[in-house]
Order: sequence, then structure tokens, then C-alpha cells
Amino acid sequence: MNFWENAHATLFQFTEWNLKHSIRVVVDAYFSNKSFIQPLLDRKNPIHVVTKLKTNAVGFLDPEKPAKKKQGRPRKKG
Repeated sequence: MNFWENAHATLFQFTEWNLKHSIRVVVDAYFSNKSFIQPLLDRKNPIHVVTKLKTNAVGFLDPEKPAKKKQGRPRKKG
């Protein structure tokens, strides 16, 4: 069991105990990565995360690949 799975198990068990209220987690910038946040948001009852972003954070979604290729250099951000 790695560190992220251990943190998720702790949060999921806490949400089972506290069924009345929605859960918000306040964490450090170390936790602001996809491997920590995505499993919390994919749940039926999502756990909201409040964190400070890292200095190298990217704030846009992954671009969708176009079906037909265009001429020129491919776009980086959609």
C-alpha cells in the first residue's frame, strides 16, 4: 500500500462515519496532484479538496485530439 492509498483509505473511512455532512479536506501543496485529487472526485459523493497549488501547476484540461489532422504545427493546448 503506497502513501496515496493510505491517505484515501483514511478519508473514505471518515466519510463512512460522517454520513450527514459533505466532506471538505484542507491539505498542503504536496497533495495537489492528480493521483490524490482524482479518486476523491470520482466518487458518487465527492470529497472536495482545498489546497494551495504548486508553482508548476497547470490550470487547463487535456486537449481533445481532432479527428482530422490539420497542416502546420500541432496545438499544445487544444
